[in-house]
Amino acid sequence: MGALRTASETTGTSFDYLLKTARRESDLDPALKSKTSTATGLFQFLDGTWLETLKADGARYGYGEYAAAIVRTPSGNLDIADPALKRQVMALREDPTANAVMAGAFTNRNAADLRAMLGRQPTDGELYIAHFFGSAGARKFLDLAAAQPEARADTVFPEAAAANRPIFYDKSGRARSAAEVYAVLIKQHGTETTTSATASVTATTAATAPVAPSPGPTALGLAPEPAEPPLPFAFHGLFQTERTGAATTDVRELWVPQTARAAYAAGAGKTSGDAGRPLDLGTFARASGVDTRE
Repeated sequence: MGALRTASETTGTSFDYLLKTARRESDLDPALKSKTSTATGLFQFLDGTWLETLKADGARYGYGEYAAAIVRTPSGNLDIADPALKRQVMALREDPTANAVMAGAFTNRNAADLRAMLGRQPTDGELYIAHFFGSAGARKFLDLAAAQPEARADTVFPEAAAANRPIFYDKSGRARSAAEVYAVLIKQHGTETTTSATASVTATTAATAPVAPSPGPTALGLAPEPAEPPLPFAFHGLFQTERTGAATTDVRELWVPQTARAAYAAGAGKTSGDAGRPLDLGTFARASGVDTRE
């Protein structure tokens, strides 16, 4: 688990959150490659998400040469002109330390976006939703779950559903509602807030010392088995389309009204003593009849 500890200490992201997420994404296999997408490594970075995150935060964590080589093309995508260097950059995802550090940086940006949206520190479950969809997709999903908890999630997120069937459909093939997908996504992360409140983009200085590459899978060490087995690897996080654009802007369409977001942040539908706290599964269950004991 050395790579995760290094990432936590370097980026300020909670070690517990990183460990839970890496277990779900790859079962702690730093060389894992998805069979349904370009997702690779401990945190299953897609090609586009990796380039976007490395471009935004690579220099801060000692990967400045790689970050400088990533350029935006006239079409708006990110790319690297030198094919050999591009292969090297993409292969870096299999280095557990690099993958984990960039996951910490990605989490910090998502946390900042969610704080602005919710007006409070996001829970680990909400951070995982942002890890799964990207922050823009998380906003859209949380709006949907708050305003229309009984709505089929796969019709609003068809690409995510196609790539992650165990999340959007139950074992019989029935499409899950937004409330049910919410329950599945937060199940292993919960409603605790363990990610450091100080872990943000602005809290990390650009003078951070370079992170030493890990020697390989042994850097992770032996970790206890998770309480629940990881979801099938058809389920990969950091979801976005396979374009090499920003992870936080790839899911744009079908936004529900702004009032739903305001209601979510304020804890609408709950008692006054609960105002400002995370919407819990009971809120969704009351609206849609969801059995959260699954």
